[in-house]
Amino acid sequence: MGVTAVFIDGAYLEKILLHDHDKARIDFGRLVDTMVAGDELLRAYYYHCLPYQSNPPTKPVFQQKRVDLMLGVDMALLAGKNRIAKMALLSGDSDFAPAVEAVKREGVLTTLWHGGHTGSTRPSRELLQIADERHELTPEIIQSVSLDS
Repeated sequence: MGVTAVFIDGAYLEKILLHDHDKARIDFGRLVDTMVAGDELLRAYYYHCLPYQSNPPTKPVFQQKRVDLMLGVDMALLAGKNRIAKMALLSGDSDFAPAVEAVKREGVLTTLWHGGHTGSTRPSRELLQIADERHELTPEIIQSVSLDS
């Protein structure tokens, strides 16, 4: 048991839902509850980029600038201030490896939630190796947090 913070890479989650789960619509609160697994939740953080809008507006183009960095900084700050004992990260991006390593050095148990092991949602090998625990977002998990269930 312990206080847990949840960090969700929104663009990666969208990709998982699109490619692995037929555009499933989910209840984010139930997903967070699943990720926390009965521990006390400090807070759930959801990071995504805003669309770039040209002047005059045309078709929106999504640009991910500093989103990964903000997520990593928030993880490290909570760990450094001893606010959390556990961290659940939903991502597959190797850019998070240094932040996960820093969090682990602070004694925080890290759990990686990720997409399938094939195709475009495959998590980075480095991130899989660094995390203390790993959970794939299986069809059963997605069904349990689906808005259609």
